[in-house]
Amino acid sequence: MENNLIKELKKYKAWVDWRLIDDRKIPINPRTGKAASTVDSSTWSEFWETGLKSPNRGFVLSDDDPFTCIDLDKCLISMNVVDGERNWEVNKRATEILFYLDSYTEISPSHTGLHIWVKGKIPAAIKRSDFEIYSTKRYITVTENPLFNSEIQDRQKQLDAIYAKYGKGRVEMQEIDLDIDNEEECTEELRSVYRKSQRMRDIWNYKLAFVKADGETPDESCYDIALANLLRDWPAEKILWALKFRRNQLGVKPKHNKALILTISKVKQGVED
Repeated sequence: MENNLIKELKKYKAWVDWRLIDDRKIPINPRTGKAASTVDSSTWSEFWETGLKSPNRGFVLSDDDPFTCIDLDKCLISMNVVDGERNWEVNKRATEILFYLDSYTEISPSHTGLHIWVKGKIPAAIKRSDFEIYSTKRYITVTENPLFNSEIQDRQKQLDAIYAKYGKGRVEMQEIDLDIDNEEECTEELRSVYRKSQRMRDIWNYKLAFVKADGETPDESCYDIALANLLRDWPAEKILWALKFRRNQLGVKPKHNKALILTISKVKQGVED
């Protein structure tokens, strides 16, 4: 039976198959049968293209969709059937989160966890022992096996509250002016740093000699962090301008001010990513 509760998810070309390899759920491009990437949209497909060669589907979260997923692992205690209906017993912590978010929730492939889908975004992933929350660069398995009947709800306020409490390093978001007084002066200062600093030239020309822990090559966010660190002694509003200026000069997709301000706040407060 078609699940209309996730009809909004199905509108996005962000779907993959997945395959269990060495106890890991690997995202698969359904058109090629090869591994899909959570940062390369050319490896994603329409909903109808998935599930043909494998019954396992997943959705890749990105900055181009409005969704966030809360992953509650090992929270389903037991299941019993009453009058033909399945009733699940959920642990206390997961129950609190379920009632707080009150949005579309489905049972994970292992039948031991839950995925809560909401509309809204957080600046960075939250990874805790009892739950994880992702808004981008992550694929989530989709079973279409709902815990209860509810469509995906807008929960930005709830996400903001959760992030303020559990966000990585509990970073205090700085108040930063979005405009600067003298853009020409800032441009000349940035050019001066470029001329004098090899690291600045490496950042600008995508030559940083590092890779991410997950094996992916550095993405634009890595270069945002690197540039913010290099300019950490500048006033925050000038760093924000520099991050946006770099993206604009290189023809890179703009990033939300909120995410850039979080990057600057982390750098200013010495919080590691």
